[in-house]
Amino acid sequence: MTGFVRSDRPAGRERIGRGGPRALLAGIALSVVVGGCSGSSATPPIIYITPTPAPTPVATPTLEATVAPTATPTAAPTHTPAPTPVPTPVPTPGPCNATYLALTIQSSGGLNWQSGAGHQTATFQLKNTGAVACTIKAKGQPLLLNGDDSILILGHAPGTSATLTIGPGASVHADVQTGNFCDGPAIVAPVRVAFMMPGGTGLIVAKPVSSSDTGGVPPCLADPSIYSGSIDTQLWTA
Repeated sequence: MTGFVRSDRPAGRERIGRGGPRALLAGIALSVVVGGCSGSSATPPIIYITPTPAPTPVATPTLEATVAPTATPTAAPTHTPAPTPVPTPVPTPGPCNATYLALTIQSSGGLNWQSGAGHQTATFQLKNTGAVACTIKAKGQPLLLNGDDSILILGHAPGTSATLTIGPGASVHADVQTGNFCDGPAIVAPVRVAFMMPGGTGLIVAKPVSSSDTGGVPPCLADPSIYSGSIDTQLWTA
């Protein structure tokens, strides 16, 4: 069974029959349907699928966490301990050398010696003329020396006494008293007071007031035929 009608008319002579173009289109469609009924494989219909456009992705806002910058730890200041000062050792003063000690009588009211009750009293100053400190005993042994360096009166030994330190240029003082000088040698001016200082210091002789000074010689109040005399001293004090 075919869908075409044979015509004996010469080519170019065909006429579209009744119904015109619509009848012709219907015939073509019928032919397609009838052809499909023949034993040949059917051509599947073409189905046009219009793709659905994918939705435009909407950007999801991202929450960005604000992270505070990590603070760089500041190193604690290192405490450097101050060096411990090393004390400078102070040398221990040694005994004074008599060469650097000056002994002088001190005037009071214009007088060097004060008289009273058969005694003579005067104040003496002992000064350290050296460049370093030195030590003396707080009490020495006093002497009354004649102008020819002979001993007129010898005082008692001082015994045990404290040690004093005299700085360079510093001074100490002590009172000396003489009394009852009888039957002694002839007096030769100048008469002076001296000290025998224990502890290795040596003999210290006072500087005379004048070349004719005999003021330290006390009067005789005892038997003039018997030798006697006394000399005493107090402790050295600043």
